[in-house]
Amino acid sequence: MFPFLYHLVTEKRKTDFVACSLLENMTVEKTAQAVDRVLRKICEPKSLEILKEREARLPSPAICTAYFNSYRPRPLPVLPEDSTFADKQLLLACEAMQASNYVHALSLINEALSEPLEPGQALSNGILKAEALTMRGSFK
Repeated sequence: MFPFLYHLVTEKRKTDFVACSLLENMTVEKTAQAVDRVLRKICEPKSLEILKEREARLPSPAICTAYFNSYRPRPLPVLPEDSTFADKQLLLACEAMQASNYVHALSLINEALSEPLEPGQALSNGILKAEALTMRGSFK
């Protein structure tokens, strides 16, 4: 394919070119390289768009359960009397972990660690923040 005509070629024609090359069993080296370039041009924008729209997913519940069961049991964090919204989210996340509701626990942890909308609503002390960061790190 001529580089200066590349923008004029429709996506349908590009896929036809790739199909013909595959039917030839990619015997010609220049054709194989051209197919590689064409596939990159077609697939990269689509894959980036898919990755932007896709929400984070966890592995199957059986794998998550086996993974988290390998951890030692930990007591629930002790919240201060004047606990903030983020502190309560952390406690709810720990309870969700104990109930094996990992998707909900992850969303609660992310809420607890996100920037608060109002001042004074973040995690109230370093111990709770460390607990939340450790928990979120377990999901990565």
